Amino acid sequence: MTEFTKFLAVSALLVCLLTGVVTMSFDKEIAFASQSADGVGVVSARGVWHRPDDTGTEKDVAGVCAFLDKLQRAGVNLVFLETFYHGMAMYRSTLVPYYTKFQSYNYGEYADYMSCFVAEADKRGIEVHAWVEDFYIGIEENYFTKNLPEWLLVTDKGSTRNTEGGGYIFLDPANAEVKNYLVSFYDELLTAFPTVAGLNLDYIRYPVSDQGDDTGYTQAAITAFCGQNNIDGSFTATEFAAYVKKNGLYSAWVDFRAAQVTDFVRTVFRSVRTKHPDKLLSTAIFPEPSLSYNTKKQDFGKWIEKGYIDIVTPMAYYDNPDTLKNALAEMSADCDKCFCYAGLSATYHNLSNAAVTRQLEVCNETGMDGFVFFGAKSLVENDNYVELLHKRFGTVSSVTPHATVGKLYEATVTPLADYLDKNGDGDGADELVAALDKLKTCNEYDAESLAEGVKALRLVVKYNLSQYVSEQNLDVTKQCLGKLYRFVSVKQSRLEARGGSQPVDPEPTPPVEPDNGNKDTDKKGCFGTVGASGLALVMLLAAYSVATKKR
Repeated sequence: MTEFTKFLAVSALLVCLLTGVVTMSFDKEIAFASQSADGVGVVSARGVWHRPDDTGTEKDVAGVCAFLDKLQRAGVNLVFLETFYHGMAMYRSTLVPYYTKFQSYNYGEYADYMSCFVAEADKRGIEVHAWVEDFYIGIEENYFTKNLPEWLLVTDKGSTRNTEGGGYIFLDPANAEVKNYLVSFYDELLTAFPTVAGLNLDYIRYPVSDQGDDTGYTQAAITAFCGQNNIDGSFTATEFAAYVKKNGLYSAWVDFRAAQVTDFVRTVFRSVRTKHPDKLLSTAIFPEPSLSYNTKKQDFGKWIEKGYIDIVTPMAYYDNPDTLKNALAEMSADCDKCFCYAGLSATYHNLSNAAVTRQLEVCNETGMDGFVFFGAKSLVENDNYVELLHKRFGTVSSVTPHATVGKLYEATVTPLADYLDKNGDGDGADELVAALDKLKTCNEYDAESLAEGVKALRLVVKYNLSQYVSEQNLDVTKQCLGKLYRFVSVKQSRLEARGGSQPVDPEPTPPVEPDNGNKDTDKKGCFGTVGASGLALVMLLAAYSVATKKR
Protein backbone atom coordinates (compact mmCIF):
# COMPACT_ATOMS: atom_id res chain seq x y z
CA MET A 1 0.00 0.00 0.00
CA THR A 2 1.44 3.42 -0.98
CA GLU A 3 1.75 6.24 1.51
CA PHE A 4 -0.97 8.15 -0.34
CA THR A 5 -3.32 5.13 -0.23
CA LYS A 6 -2.69 4.80 3.50
CA PHE A 7 -3.41 8.49 3.85
CA LEU A 8 -6.75 8.12 2.04
CA ALA A 9 -7.76 5.11 4.16
CA VAL A 10 -6.92 6.84 7.44
CA SER A 11 -8.61 10.03 6.29
CA ALA A 12 -11.78 8.16 5.34
CA LEU A 13 -11.80 6.46 8.74
CA LEU A 14 -11.31 9.85 10.40
CA VAL A 15 -14.29 11.31 8.54
CA CYS A 16 -16.48 8.33 9.48
CA LEU A 17 -15.52 8.52 13.14
CA LEU A 18 -16.00 12.24 13.45
CA THR A 19 -19.27 12.40 11.57
CA GLY A 20 -20.48 9.41 13.56
CA VAL A 21 -19.86 11.13 16.88
CA VAL A 22 -23.14 12.98 16.85
CA THR A 23 -25.26 9.89 16.12
CA MET A 24 -23.52 7.82 18.78
CA SER A 25 -23.72 10.68 21.25
CA PHE A 26 -27.39 11.36 20.55
CA ASP A 27 -28.41 7.73 20.88
CA LYS A 28 -26.55 7.41 24.18
CA GLU A 29 -28.06 10.65 25.46
CA ILE A 30 -31.55 9.47 24.58
CA ALA A 31 -30.93 6.07 26.18
CA PHE A 32 -29.65 7.71 29.34
CA ALA A 33 -32.39 10.31 29.46
CA SER A 34 -35.13 7.74 29.01
CA GLN A 35 -34.01 5.87 32.13
CA SER A 36 -35.20 8.58 34.49
CA ALA A 37 -38.63 7.94 35.96
CA ASP A 38 -38.65 10.69 38.55
CA GLY A 39 -39.24 14.40 38.19
CA VAL A 40 -41.26 16.40 35.71
CA GLY A 41 -43.56 14.82 33.14
CA VAL A 42 -43.32 11.24 34.37
CA VAL A 43 -44.83 8.62 32.09
CA SER A 44 -44.53 4.95 33.04
CA ALA A 45 -46.46 1.70 33.22
CA ARG A 46 -47.16 0.62 36.79
CA GLY A 47 -48.99 -2.64 36.50
CA VAL A 48 -50.05 -5.89 38.13
CA TRP A 49 -51.14 -9.29 36.93
CA HIS A 50 -54.38 -10.20 38.69
CA ARG A 51 -56.08 -13.54 39.12
CA PRO A 52 -59.78 -12.78 39.73
CA ASP A 53 -60.89 -13.10 43.34
CA ASP A 54 -57.43 -14.30 44.32
CA THR A 55 -57.92 -12.36 47.56
CA GLY A 56 -61.30 -14.02 48.21
CA THR A 57 -62.93 -10.60 48.53
CA GLU A 58 -64.33 -9.99 45.01
CA LYS A 59 -67.64 -11.77 45.45
CA ASP A 60 -69.72 -8.68 44.71
CA VAL A 61 -69.46 -5.12 43.40
CA ALA A 62 -68.36 -3.74 46.77
CA GLY A 63 -65.53 -6.26 46.96
CA VAL A 64 -64.31 -5.47 43.45
CA CYS A 65 -64.41 -1.74 44.22
CA ALA A 66 -62.46 -2.15 47.47
CA PHE A 67 -59.79 -4.12 45.63
CA LEU A 68 -59.50 -1.51 42.87
CA ASP A 69 -59.33 1.29 45.45
CA LYS A 70 -56.20 -0.33 46.87
CA LEU A 71 -54.61 -0.49 43.42
CA GLN A 72 -55.51 3.12 42.76
CA ARG A 73 -53.90 4.25 46.00
CA ALA A 74 -50.73 2.38 45.05
CA GLY A 75 -50.55 4.33 41.79
CA VAL A 76 -51.27 1.30 39.61
CA ASN A 77 -52.42 2.38 36.14
CA LEU A 78 -52.48 -0.98 34.36
CA VAL A 79 -53.99 -4.38 35.20
CA PHE A 80 -53.47 -7.58 33.26
CA LEU A 81 -56.72 -9.27 34.30
CA GLU A 82 -56.72 -13.04 33.96
CA THR A 83 -59.53 -13.75 31.52
CA PHE A 84 -58.81 -17.28 30.23
CA TYR A 85 -57.77 -19.43 33.20
CA HIS A 86 -57.74 -23.23 33.46
CA GLY A 87 -59.87 -23.36 30.31
CA MET A 88 -62.55 -21.02 31.67
CA ALA A 89 -63.55 -17.42 30.95
CA MET A 90 -64.12 -14.62 33.45
CA TYR A 91 -67.21 -13.47 31.57
CA ARG A 92 -70.24 -15.22 30.08
CA SER A 93 -68.71 -16.29 26.79
CA THR A 94 -70.54 -18.21 24.07
CA LEU A 95 -67.36 -20.19 23.36
CA VAL A 96 -65.69 -20.87 26.71
CA PRO A 97 -67.33 -22.03 29.98
CA TYR A 98 -67.82 -19.33 32.65
CA TYR A 99 -65.48 -19.63 35.64
CA THR A 100 -67.12 -22.11 38.02
CA LYS A 101 -66.21 -20.10 41.12
CA PHE A 102 -68.18 -17.06 39.95
CA GLN A 103 -71.45 -18.78 39.15
CA SER A 104 -72.75 -18.23 42.68
CA TYR A 105 -71.50 -14.62 42.94
CA ASN A 106 -73.74 -11.60 42.34
CA TYR A 107 -72.42 -8.49 40.62
CA GLY A 108 -75.65 -6.51 40.69
CA GLU A 109 -76.22 -4.48 37.53
CA TYR A 110 -73.25 -6.15 35.85
CA ALA A 111 -73.69 -9.36 33.85
CA ASP A 112 -70.59 -11.04 35.25
CA TYR A 113 -67.32 -10.52 37.09
CA MET A 114 -65.36 -9.12 34.17
CA SER A 115 -68.08 -6.63 33.23
CA CYS A 116 -67.95 -5.33 36.79
CA PHE A 117 -64.15 -5.21 37.02
CA VAL A 118 -63.60 -3.47 33.68
CA ALA A 119 -66.28 -0.83 34.28
CA GLU A 120 -65.13 -0.02 37.82
CA ALA A 121 -61.46 0.06 36.80
CA ASP A 122 -62.32 2.53 34.04
CA LYS A 123 -63.95 4.83 36.60
CA ARG A 124 -60.64 4.91 38.48
CA GLY A 125 -58.47 5.53 35.43
CA ILE A 126 -56.98 2.03 35.54
CA GLU A 127 -56.39 0.42 32.16
CA VAL A 128 -57.36 -3.24 31.78
CA HIS A 129 -55.79 -5.77 29.42
CA ALA A 130 -57.12 -9.32 29.11
CA TRP A 131 -54.49 -11.75 30.37
CA VAL A 132 -55.05 -15.03 28.52
CA GLU A 133 -53.23 -18.30 29.18
CA ASP A 134 -53.33 -19.38 25.55
CA PHE A 135 -52.39 -23.08 25.48
CA TYR A 136 -52.34 -23.91 29.21
CA ILE A 137 -55.73 -25.14 30.47
CA GLY A 138 -54.96 -26.29 34.02
CA ILE A 139 -54.26 -29.51 35.88
CA GLU A 140 -57.79 -30.86 36.38
CA GLU A 141 -60.39 -32.43 34.11
CA ASN A 142 -62.41 -29.74 32.35
CA TYR A 143 -64.49 -28.95 29.28
CA PHE A 144 -61.59 -29.57 26.90
CA THR A 145 -60.38 -32.85 28.41
CA LYS A 146 -63.93 -34.22 28.37
CA ASN A 147 -65.12 -32.97 25.00
CA LEU A 148 -62.06 -32.31 22.84
CA PRO A 149 -59.32 -34.81 23.80
CA GLU A 150 -57.87 -34.63 20.27
CA TRP A 151 -56.93 -31.00 20.98
CA LEU A 152 -54.69 -31.90 23.92
CA LEU A 153 -50.90 -31.89 23.76
CA VAL A 154 -49.22 -35.31 24.03
CA THR A 155 -45.84 -36.14 25.57
CA ASP A 156 -43.21 -38.46 24.09
CA LYS A 157 -44.61 -41.11 26.46
CA GLY A 158 -48.11 -40.74 25.01
CA SER A 159 -49.58 -38.91 28.03
CA THR A 160 -51.60 -35.69 28.07
CA ARG A 161 -50.05 -34.86 31.43
CA ASN A 162 -46.80 -32.90 31.12
CA THR A 163 -43.98 -33.01 33.63
CA GLU A 164 -44.05 -29.25 34.18
CA GLY A 165 -46.21 -28.25 37.11
CA GLY A 166 -46.74 -31.85 38.14
CA GLY A 167 -49.17 -32.59 35.32
CA TYR A 168 -49.95 -29.42 33.36
CA ILE A 169 -52.45 -29.92 30.54
CA PHE A 170 -51.89 -27.94 27.34
CA LEU A 171 -53.75 -27.46 24.09
CA ASP A 172 -51.81 -28.36 20.94
CA PRO A 173 -50.17 -25.33 19.25
CA ALA A 174 -49.82 -27.37 16.03
CA ASN A 175 -53.55 -28.03 15.76
CA ALA A 176 -55.27 -25.63 13.34
CA GLU A 177 -58.64 -26.10 15.07
CA VAL A 178 -57.13 -25.04 18.39
CA LYS A 179 -55.62 -21.91 16.87
CA ASN A 180 -58.84 -20.92 15.12
CA TYR A 181 -60.86 -21.52 18.27
CA LEU A 182 -58.63 -19.30 20.42
CA VAL A 183 -58.56 -16.54 17.80
CA SER A 184 -62.38 -16.60 17.66
CA PHE A 185 -62.56 -16.43 21.44
CA TYR A 186 -60.24 -13.42 21.55
CA ASP A 187 -62.29 -11.70 18.87
CA GLU A 188 -65.45 -12.26 20.91
CA LEU A 189 -63.71 -10.98 24.05
CA LEU A 190 -62.46 -7.74 22.49
CA THR A 191 -65.83 -7.14 20.86
CA ALA A 192 -67.71 -7.69 24.13
CA PHE A 193 -65.39 -5.35 26.07
CA PRO A 194 -64.50 -2.36 23.86
CA THR A 195 -62.70 -0.56 26.71
CA VAL A 196 -60.29 -3.45 27.28
CA ALA A 197 -57.00 -2.16 25.87
CA GLY A 198 -55.64 -5.42 24.49
CA LEU A 199 -54.52 -9.00 25.06
CA ASN A 200 -51.66 -10.16 27.27
CA LEU A 201 -50.57 -13.50 25.80
CA ASP A 202 -49.27 -15.87 28.48
CA TYR A 203 -48.30 -19.54 28.22
CA ILE A 204 -47.70 -18.75 24.57
CA ARG A 205 -45.41 -21.75 24.40
CA TYR A 206 -44.97 -25.48 24.87
CA PRO A 207 -44.49 -26.94 28.36
CA VAL A 208 -40.90 -26.87 29.60
CA SER A 209 -39.21 -29.89 28.05
CA ASP A 210 -36.01 -31.27 26.54
CA GLN A 211 -34.88 -34.26 24.52
CA GLY A 212 -35.05 -36.58 27.51
CA ASP A 213 -38.52 -35.51 28.63
CA ASP A 214 -40.32 -34.08 25.64
CA THR A 215 -43.78 -33.03 24.48
CA GLY A 216 -45.74 -32.01 21.40
CA TYR A 217 -46.18 -35.49 19.88
CA THR A 218 -49.75 -35.12 18.64
CA GLN A 219 -51.00 -36.63 15.41
CA ALA A 220 -51.53 -33.14 13.98
CA ALA A 221 -47.90 -32.21 14.68
CA ILE A 222 -46.43 -35.54 13.54
CA THR A 223 -48.37 -35.46 10.27
CA ALA A 224 -47.35 -31.86 9.51
CA PHE A 225 -43.68 -32.45 10.36
CA CYS A 226 -43.52 -35.61 8.25
CA GLY A 227 -45.12 -33.78 5.34
CA GLN A 228 -42.57 -30.97 5.53
CA ASN A 229 -39.65 -33.40 5.70
CA ASN A 230 -40.82 -36.06 3.20
CA ILE A 231 -41.09 -38.77 5.85
CA ASP A 232 -43.32 -41.73 5.00
CA GLY A 233 -45.23 -43.86 7.46
CA SER A 234 -47.45 -43.44 10.49
CA PHE A 235 -46.22 -43.19 14.06
CA THR A 236 -47.47 -43.26 17.62
CA ALA A 237 -46.07 -40.62 19.96
CA THR A 238 -43.43 -42.94 21.40
CA GLU A 239 -42.48 -44.29 17.96
CA PHE A 240 -42.05 -40.83 16.51
CA ALA A 241 -39.97 -39.66 19.49
CA ALA A 242 -37.60 -42.57 18.90
CA TYR A 243 -37.53 -41.91 15.14
CA VAL A 244 -36.60 -38.25 15.60
CA LYS A 245 -33.73 -39.06 17.94
CA LYS A 246 -32.44 -41.96 15.85
CA ASN A 247 -32.35 -39.93 12.63
CA GLY A 248 -30.80 -36.74 14.01
CA LEU A 249 -33.95 -34.70 13.52
CA TYR A 250 -34.38 -33.30 17.02
CA SER A 251 -33.12 -29.82 16.15
CA ALA A 252 -35.54 -29.66 13.23
CA TRP A 253 -38.30 -30.89 15.56
CA VAL A 254 -37.56 -28.02 17.95
CA ASP A 255 -37.67 -25.54 15.06
CA PHE A 256 -40.97 -26.98 13.86
CA ARG A 257 -42.65 -26.52 17.23
CA ALA A 258 -41.26 -23.01 17.67
CA ALA A 259 -42.70 -22.18 14.25
CA GLN A 260 -46.15 -23.37 15.41
CA VAL A 261 -46.10 -20.91 18.30
CA THR A 262 -44.86 -18.08 16.08
CA ASP A 263 -47.58 -18.88 13.55
CA PHE A 264 -50.20 -18.53 16.27
CA VAL A 265 -48.77 -15.18 17.41
CA ARG A 266 -48.83 -13.98 13.80
CA THR A 267 -52.42 -15.17 13.37
CA VAL A 268 -53.58 -13.37 16.51
CA PHE A 269 -51.72 -10.24 15.42
CA ARG A 270 -53.37 -10.21 11.99
CA SER A 271 -56.81 -10.85 13.45
CA VAL A 272 -56.49 -8.06 16.02
CA ARG A 273 -54.96 -5.65 13.50
CA THR A 274 -57.86 -6.26 11.10
CA LYS A 275 -60.81 -6.33 13.50
CA HIS A 276 -59.58 -4.30 16.47
CA PRO A 277 -56.83 -1.99 15.15
CA ASP A 278 -56.69 0.14 18.29
CA LYS A 279 -56.01 -2.84 20.58
CA LEU A 280 -52.56 -3.83 21.82
CA LEU A 281 -50.82 -7.18 21.98
CA SER A 282 -48.46 -7.89 24.86
CA THR A 283 -46.79 -11.09 25.90
CA ALA A 284 -45.34 -12.58 29.07
CA ILE A 285 -41.97 -14.12 28.19
CA PHE A 286 -38.90 -15.52 29.91
CA PRO A 287 -35.92 -13.18 29.57
CA GLU A 288 -33.37 -15.79 28.39
CA PRO A 289 -33.85 -16.06 24.58
CA SER A 290 -31.83 -19.23 23.93
CA LEU A 291 -33.30 -21.14 26.87
CA SER A 292 -36.82 -20.02 25.97
CA TYR A 293 -36.39 -21.24 22.41
CA ASN A 294 -35.00 -24.67 23.24
CA THR A 295 -37.11 -25.58 26.26
CA LYS A 296 -40.37 -23.68 25.62
CA LYS A 297 -40.24 -23.15 21.84
CA GLN A 298 -40.65 -19.38 22.20
CA ASP A 299 -38.97 -17.37 19.45
CA PHE A 300 -39.93 -14.02 20.92
CA GLY A 301 -37.06 -12.22 19.20
CA LYS A 302 -38.77 -12.94 15.89
CA TRP A 303 -42.12 -11.75 17.26
CA ILE A 304 -40.54 -8.42 18.16
CA GLU A 305 -38.60 -8.12 14.90
CA LYS A 306 -41.69 -8.87 12.81
CA GLY A 307 -43.70 -6.32 14.76
CA TYR A 308 -46.33 -8.71 16.12
CA ILE A 309 -45.99 -7.53 19.72
CA ASP A 310 -46.59 -4.03 21.08
CA ILE A 311 -45.44 -4.70 24.65
CA VAL A 312 -43.21 -7.38 26.14
CA THR A 313 -43.36 -8.21 29.84
CA PRO A 314 -40.25 -10.29 30.59
CA MET A 315 -40.85 -12.34 33.73
CA ALA A 316 -37.63 -11.40 35.50
CA TYR A 317 -38.53 -13.09 38.76
CA TYR A 318 -35.23 -12.61 40.56
CA ASP A 319 -34.71 -11.44 44.13
CA ASN A 320 -31.07 -10.43 43.65
CA PRO A 321 -30.91 -6.92 42.14
CA ASP A 322 -27.72 -7.64 40.20
CA THR A 323 -29.22 -10.73 38.57
CA LEU A 324 -32.34 -8.72 37.80
CA LYS A 325 -30.27 -5.93 36.30
CA ASN A 326 -28.38 -8.27 33.99
CA ALA A 327 -31.58 -9.91 32.75
CA LEU A 328 -33.37 -6.62 32.12
CA ALA A 329 -30.36 -5.04 30.44
CA GLU A 330 -30.29 -7.91 27.96
CA MET A 331 -34.00 -7.51 27.26
CA SER A 332 -33.77 -3.73 26.94
CA ALA A 333 -31.25 -4.06 24.13
CA ASP A 334 -33.82 -6.01 22.08
CA CYS A 335 -36.80 -3.72 22.64
CA ASP A 336 -36.30 -0.91 20.16
CA LYS A 337 -39.49 -1.95 18.33
CA CYS A 338 -41.78 -2.47 21.31
CA PHE A 339 -42.45 -1.23 24.82
CA CYS A 340 -40.85 -3.21 27.64
CA TYR A 341 -42.45 -3.52 31.09
CA ALA A 342 -40.41 -5.59 33.54
CA GLY A 343 -42.24 -8.43 35.26
CA LEU A 344 -41.27 -8.39 38.96
CA SER A 345 -41.94 -10.85 41.79
CA ALA A 346 -40.65 -8.73 44.68
CA THR A 347 -44.05 -8.46 46.38
CA TYR A 348 -44.93 -12.11 45.67
CA HIS A 349 -41.67 -13.15 47.34
CA ASN A 350 -42.42 -10.83 50.27
CA LEU A 351 -39.22 -8.81 49.94
CA SER A 352 -38.57 -5.79 52.15
CA ASN A 353 -39.64 -2.29 51.18
CA ALA A 354 -35.99 -1.45 50.57
CA ALA A 355 -35.63 -4.43 48.22
CA VAL A 356 -38.80 -3.47 46.34
CA THR A 357 -37.50 0.08 45.97
CA ARG A 358 -34.17 -1.21 44.67
CA GLN A 359 -35.93 -3.33 42.04
CA LEU A 360 -37.84 -0.27 40.83
CA GLU A 361 -34.54 1.61 40.59
CA VAL A 362 -33.07 -1.25 38.54
CA CYS A 363 -36.00 -0.91 36.13
CA ASN A 364 -35.05 2.75 35.64
CA GLU A 365 -31.35 2.00 35.30
CA THR A 366 -31.92 -0.58 32.57
CA GLY A 367 -34.25 1.61 30.52
CA MET A 368 -37.48 -0.26 31.22
CA ASP A 369 -40.65 1.59 30.23
CA GLY A 370 -42.42 0.39 33.36
CA PHE A 371 -43.03 -2.64 35.56
CA VAL A 372 -45.69 -5.24 36.31
CA PHE A 373 -45.88 -6.99 39.68
CA PHE A 374 -46.89 -10.61 39.98
CA GLY A 375 -49.37 -10.65 41.44
CA ALA A 376 -51.90 -8.16 42.71
CA LYS A 377 -52.87 -10.24 45.76
CA SER A 378 -49.45 -9.95 47.40
CA LEU A 379 -49.51 -6.19 46.80
CA VAL A 380 -52.97 -5.23 48.07
CA GLU A 381 -52.78 -7.49 51.12
CA ASN A 382 -49.64 -5.72 52.35
CA ASP A 383 -50.36 -2.13 53.38
CA ASN A 384 -46.63 -1.43 53.59
CA TYR A 385 -46.31 -2.08 49.86
CA VAL A 386 -49.39 -0.01 49.06
CA GLU A 387 -48.10 2.96 51.04
CA LEU A 388 -44.58 2.60 49.63
CA LEU A 389 -45.93 2.84 46.09
CA HIS A 390 -48.37 5.58 47.04
CA LYS A 391 -45.52 7.78 48.26
CA ARG A 392 -43.59 7.11 45.07
CA PHE A 393 -46.37 7.22 42.48
CA GLY A 394 -49.65 8.17 44.10
CA THR A 395 -49.58 11.78 42.95
CA VAL A 396 -47.77 11.22 39.64
CA SER A 397 -49.32 11.18 36.16
CA SER A 398 -51.02 7.89 35.30
CA VAL A 399 -50.29 8.03 31.58
CA THR A 400 -48.69 4.86 30.21
CA PRO A 401 -45.93 4.85 27.56
CA HIS A 402 -48.27 3.18 25.06
CA ALA A 403 -50.90 5.92 25.45
CA THR A 404 -51.83 8.06 22.44
CA VAL A 405 -49.31 10.63 21.25
CA GLY A 406 -51.71 13.37 22.33
CA LYS A 407 -51.82 12.03 25.89
CA LEU A 408 -48.05 11.57 25.94
CA TYR A 409 -47.61 15.17 24.82
CA GLU A 410 -49.93 16.51 27.51
CA ALA A 411 -48.27 14.37 30.19
CA THR A 412 -44.75 15.39 29.17
CA VAL A 413 -44.48 18.71 27.31
CA THR A 414 -47.20 20.56 29.23
CA PRO A 415 -45.75 19.93 32.73
CA LEU A 416 -42.24 20.48 31.36
CA ALA A 417 -43.27 23.90 30.03
CA ASP A 418 -44.75 24.76 33.43
CA TYR A 419 -41.54 23.67 35.13
CA LEU A 420 -39.38 25.76 32.80
CA ASP A 421 -41.63 28.77 33.27
CA LYS A 422 -41.22 28.54 37.05
CA ASN A 423 -37.46 28.07 36.77
CA GLY A 424 -36.42 31.02 34.65
CA ASP A 425 -37.04 29.75 31.11
CA GLY A 426 -40.54 31.05 30.42
CA ASP A 427 -39.77 32.38 26.94
CA GLY A 428 -37.95 29.19 26.05
CA ALA A 429 -40.91 27.14 27.26
CA ASP A 430 -43.25 28.95 24.87
CA GLU A 431 -40.84 28.44 21.99
CA LEU A 432 -40.42 24.77 22.87
CA VAL A 433 -44.16 24.21 22.83
CA ALA A 434 -44.39 25.92 19.44
CA ALA A 435 -41.53 23.82 18.04
CA LEU A 436 -43.30 20.61 19.05
CA ASP A 437 -46.69 21.64 17.72
CA LYS A 438 -46.54 19.03 14.94
CA LEU A 439 -46.12 16.32 17.54
CA LYS A 440 -49.15 17.53 19.48
CA THR A 441 -51.40 17.50 16.45
CA CYS A 442 -50.06 14.45 14.60
CA ASN A 443 -52.24 11.48 13.73
CA GLU A 444 -50.41 8.46 15.10
CA TYR A 445 -52.26 6.13 12.74
CA ASP A 446 -51.01 8.04 9.70
CA ALA A 447 -47.39 7.27 8.79
CA GLU A 448 -46.60 10.66 7.25
CA SER A 449 -48.19 12.65 10.06
CA LEU A 450 -46.43 10.65 12.78
CA ALA A 451 -43.11 10.94 10.94
CA GLU A 452 -43.43 14.73 10.88
CA GLY A 453 -44.11 14.77 14.62
CA VAL A 454 -41.13 12.52 15.37
CA LYS A 455 -38.92 14.63 13.13
CA ALA A 456 -39.91 17.81 14.99
CA LEU A 457 -39.08 16.18 18.33
CA ARG A 458 -35.76 14.82 17.11
CA LEU A 459 -34.82 18.20 15.69
CA VAL A 460 -35.40 19.85 19.07
CA VAL A 461 -33.60 17.23 21.15
CA LYS A 462 -30.70 16.60 18.83
CA TYR A 463 -29.84 20.09 17.63
CA ASN A 464 -31.71 22.89 19.36
CA LEU A 465 -32.22 21.99 23.01
CA SER A 466 -29.94 24.72 24.34
CA GLN A 467 -31.84 27.24 22.24
CA TYR A 468 -34.86 26.80 24.49
CA VAL A 469 -33.47 26.12 27.96
CA SER A 470 -30.60 27.30 30.11
CA GLU A 471 -27.90 25.03 31.49
CA GLN A 472 -29.64 24.61 34.84
CA ASN A 473 -32.73 23.10 33.20
CA LEU A 474 -31.00 21.06 30.52
CA ASP A 475 -30.92 17.70 32.34
CA VAL A 476 -34.60 17.78 33.30
CA THR A 477 -35.55 18.70 29.74
CA LYS A 478 -33.41 15.88 28.31
CA GLN A 479 -35.04 13.40 30.68
CA CYS A 480 -38.57 14.41 29.74
CA LEU A 481 -38.06 14.70 26.01
CA GLY A 482 -35.77 11.66 25.92
CA LYS A 483 -38.58 9.52 27.27
CA LEU A 484 -41.08 11.10 24.91
CA TYR A 485 -38.78 10.45 21.96
CA ARG A 486 -38.42 6.80 22.98
CA PHE A 487 -42.18 6.31 23.22
CA VAL A 488 -43.16 7.95 19.93
CA SER A 489 -40.30 6.21 18.11
CA VAL A 490 -41.65 2.86 19.27
CA LYS A 491 -45.07 3.92 18.02
CA GLN A 492 -43.54 4.71 14.67
CA SER A 493 -41.94 1.26 14.54
CA ARG A 494 -45.27 -0.29 15.50
CA LEU A 495 -47.09 1.62 12.77
CA GLU A 496 -44.59 0.45 10.19
CA ALA A 497 -45.08 -3.14 11.36
CA ARG A 498 -48.83 -2.75 11.00
CA GLY A 499 -48.49 -1.70 7.38
CA GLY A 500 -47.23 1.89 7.47
CA SER A 501 -44.78 2.78 4.72
CA GLN A 502 -42.91 5.67 6.31
CA PRO A 503 -39.27 4.82 7.19
CA VAL A 504 -38.65 4.67 10.91
CA ASP A 505 -36.86 7.61 12.53
CA PRO A 506 -36.27 9.95 9.55
CA GLU A 507 -33.20 12.11 9.96
CA PRO A 508 -34.09 15.82 9.96
CA THR A 509 -32.03 18.37 8.08
CA PRO A 510 -29.81 20.20 10.60
CA PRO A 511 -30.91 23.82 11.04
CA VAL A 512 -28.71 26.88 10.70
CA GLU A 513 -27.52 27.81 14.18
CA PRO A 514 -29.77 30.69 15.32
CA ASP A 515 -28.68 33.83 17.09
CA ASN A 516 -29.67 33.05 20.66
CA GLY A 517 -28.94 36.45 22.13
CA ASN A 518 -28.08 35.98 25.82
CA LYS A 519 -29.26 32.37 25.93
CA ASP A 520 -26.71 29.63 26.52
CA THR A 521 -25.52 28.11 23.27
CA ASP A 522 -24.87 24.50 22.41
CA LYS A 523 -21.54 23.56 23.97
CA LYS A 524 -21.04 20.69 21.51
CA GLY A 525 -19.52 23.16 19.03
CA CYS A 526 -17.84 21.33 16.20
CA PHE A 527 -19.40 18.02 17.17
CA GLY A 528 -22.74 18.89 15.61
CA THR A 529 -23.45 17.07 12.36
CA VAL A 530 -22.19 19.88 10.11
CA GLY A 531 -19.37 20.79 12.50
CA ALA A 532 -18.08 17.24 12.66
CA SER A 533 -17.95 17.00 8.89
CA GLY A 534 -16.26 20.38 8.66
CA LEU A 535 -13.67 19.48 11.27
CA ALA A 536 -12.98 16.21 9.49
CA LEU A 537 -12.51 18.05 6.18
CA VAL A 538 -10.12 20.59 7.72
CA MET A 539 -8.06 17.81 9.31
CA LEU A 540 -8.06 15.86 6.05
CA LEU A 541 -6.73 18.86 4.10
CA ALA A 542 -4.11 19.56 6.73
CA ALA A 543 -2.97 15.95 6.67
CA TYR A 544 -2.83 16.01 2.88
CA SER A 545 -0.73 19.17 2.94
CA VAL A 546 1.76 17.56 5.30
CA ALA A 547 1.85 14.37 3.24
CA THR A 548 2.48 16.37 0.04
CA LYS A 549 5.39 18.23 1.60
CA LYS A 550 6.90 14.94 2.81
CA ARG A 551 6.68 13.52 -0.68
